Amino acid sequence: MTDKPAKSPKTRQTSEITQTLELGGLGLDRGAHLLISRALDAVAGGLLEVLGTDPHLALHLAPWCRSQGHTVVRSETNEAGTQCVIQPG
Repeated sequence: MTDKPAKSPKTRQTSEITQTLELGGLGLDRGAHLLISRALDAVAGGLLEVLGTDPHLALHLAPWCRSQGHTVVRSETNEAGTQCVIQPG
């Protein structure tokens, strides 16, 4: 019988939301990415919460974050709008 080392569970960085950015109806196609980029630069070791009512916000934000090296931790859309939480990369 051989002893295999126990697999350690993947650790996930848990941070708290340190800043909230409210975009209103501004979408990434109209410059919201500039505001998000600036806000992410100001978040040190935390998470950025992005709120907006643009109907395409969640759809556009995920690929933009990937292309910039960031991670969308959570994304929820309902009748009130979209809430996304981003971890800077």
